[in-house]
Amino acid sequence: TVLTGTLQTGVTTVLAPATYTLTGTAPFNVSHAITPFVWDGTSNLLVETCFTNGDGGGLSTQSASVNSTTTTGNLTAYYSEDDFFTTCTTPGVAITSTTRPNITLMYGNATTPLAWSPITELYTDAAATIAYTGGNVVSGSSVYAKPTVTRQYTATATNTAGCTNFTALTLTSGSPIKFSRSNKKPASAVESSMAFSKIKRISSSTDD
Repeated sequence: TVLTGTLQTGVTTVLAPATYTLTGTAPFNVSHAITPFVWDGTSNLLVETCFTNGDGGGLSTQSASVNSTTTTGNLTAYYSEDDFFTTCTTPGVAITSTTRPNITLMYGNATTPLAWSPITELYTDAAATIAYTGGNVVSGSSVYAKPTVTRQYTATATNTAGCTNFTALTLTSGSPIKFSRSNKKPASAVESSMAFSKIKRISSSTDD
């Protein structure tokens, strides 16, 4: 929550080093595709950037300025040195600041494993000949139900943090009904207007 003059270690690289040249007229809105990473939604995120322009004989005063926001605490720590090509690997004591660069991160839901219960009269094929034996249903896979009596099925999603979400659906006897995985709806969202004369889809993904 507060940074010091000692720069943090143990960070994960999500954008590899590359030569980048600003072109056009300022202000610039720069976007980069980074390697996706998992965030629990509550922990602090530490973003570290490092660059050198010493190869061209430039000075730190010639670096581009970025839009920033003033924070209530020292949420920025930076180190700058001219003509020193190993700054990124062996930096010195950092200077702390309440001026934080503006960075926007895009996010999305990761696919969460989904399990159905009970497994009675559940199948993994549309013909209802291969029994579903339990366990997680991954994205792109389907489970089919062909109940001979009215039965309630429960779908439970469990994420990597151990959080669960579930939903229940009561089916009557009839033609096979298809349960499909996608990442368009949370596990609590189920299509309630299922017509048993047709195959309908139930979508689920992660907890919010």
